[in-house]
Amino acid sequence: MWQKCPVCDGSGMAPTKYVGSMSGICSACNGHKIINEITGLPPARNTNATSALSNGGGDFRDGNMESQDEYFGRR
Repeated sequence: MWQKCPVCDGSGMAPTKYVGSMSGICSACNGHKIINEITGLPPARNTNATSALSNGGGDFRDGNMESQDEYFGRR
């Protein structure tokens, strides 16, 4: 189901015209190093897990969550 990216040869970096040099993220696999054999797309990112880690804290309490009152419809 998954294959090594044929564009970057599984490095995740965009190939350049100069031998041995790489720059940027591969446009085919978006740096994932693999693509789907059928669709040719990279794996989807899990936005819930990555957003909690990318906002600096890395803790589930750092996300934008509703309060208990909002959850139960009390305002």
